[in-house]
Amino acid sequence: MEKIDYSKKKKEIIEDYMNTFRKWKILFPGKEFMTRNFFLENGTTGYNYQSIPEWGRSIYKLFKEVKDLYPGEFKINIPIQENKNNKSKETSETDLKTQKTIFVLKQEIETLKKQKLQFLKKYVLEEEIISLYKEELKNFNPSALNISTKEIIPRANKNNIALMNFSDWHVGEVVIADEINDINEFNKDIFVIRCDRIFEKLINNIVFFDIQKLHLNFLGDLVTGTIHEELVENSDMSIVESLFFLEDYILSKLSLLSNYVNEIEIDWLVGNHGRFSKKPIFKKKGILNWEYILGRQIEQLLLHINSPKIKIKVSKSPFTIIDINSTKFFITHGDIFRGGSGGFAGIPFYSLAQSSAKFYGMLSHVGLKVSAPFKHVITGHLHTSCAMPIFTGGKFYINACIIGSNEYSISEVKVKSMIEQLLLIVDQNGKVDYEINLRGLEK
Repeated sequence: MEKIDYSKKKKEIIEDYMNTFRKWKILFPGKEFMTRNFFLENGTTGYNYQSIPEWGRSIYKLFKEVKDLYPGEFKINIPIQENKNNKSKETSETDLKTQKTIFVLKQEIETLKKQKLQFLKKYVLEEEIISLYKEELKNFNPSALNISTKEIIPRANKNNIALMNFSDWHVGEVVIADEINDINEFNKDIFVIRCDRIFEKLINNIVFFDIQKLHLNFLGDLVTGTIHEELVENSDMSIVESLFFLEDYILSKLSLLSNYVNEIEIDWLVGNHGRFSKKPIFKKKGILNWEYILGRQIEQLLLHINSPKIKIKVSKSPFTIIDINSTKFFITHGDIFRGGSGGFAGIPFYSLAQSSAKFYGMLSHVGLKVSAPFKHVITGHLHTSCAMPIFTGGKFYINACIIGSNEYSISEVKVKSMIEQLLLIVDQNGKVDYEINLRGLEK
């Protein structure tokens, strides 16, 4: 495998360290070693120093190398010199306080400049999306969707509902086989092949189980997003292109599915990869997200054609509770549950069970709008499949993914990502009769 050249990255990090250290010296004269938190909060390269092998994720090793390169910068000069004249000392102390005040004001100005730039970028980006969307609506032909209105006559009156879950497609991301020892490969074309197989298997199950009503849960991370620089640099589509690509793809599949069922209900939630910000947020978590825009686009187009077969609900909340034949399911992307990707086989069983119990208790106390909390939980996020019994007598279902293993899951999590999506067949009494993972790798 080709050896990675870290020299350019090291140079950027060292330069950033020195610029930040000069700010540190003004605020804390006499202190040679700058704290890690100060560097992370005031520098621009963040945790990138941890990716340099020879530093071994250590801020101290970075400090030592910078000190060797710039020894003159680390000479400790105490600003307040010994002086017999107390008035001179007071003047020096006043000067130091003035310097600190000026530095703080400069920092505030820089912060305001960054906030203004972020606002302008966001505004321009939103204007771009609105413009593209208006242009698309001009050329939109409702008949091109070809939503079937034909009624499907059931073989038997079972009233079973197919509950199909979609999550973690990561459209836009590219995984190159050579770079992960041929464990996996992924791009836009491979996504289409895998997802087409899953829809084909979904239709086969609809016919086999004589399904008349289909409920689709879109649980987020359909796009790989822009939350990490490496995702942006290695994508095969921009985020805006991903939105329109997925809009076309999903609408075409809804058209196809309408030929096999009489009713399609959709619940749409966002994931963490679609958020606008780099860091996780809590306020407006379900709205400030590219996938919320995608869901609203699809909602508007479906309203435009006014199909009697298809209804969609785009949630502004990161979670919701759905009723399937009088059995309640708590659905969410999964990042709201604490526990990360530890545990066994990449699944933090204990913390997930604990988090679901806490949610159940919280929803009971606050008096949720539904008559009772939930029996089952369905999430994505962990890229692997699981059906874990929980305290309600139901199960905690984890939906897998379409992307499969990538550099992060192999190097950090060290767990195989399953390329499959979860289908549940719920009978007329609300019992989950069948749990079927539809695989995207083979027919």
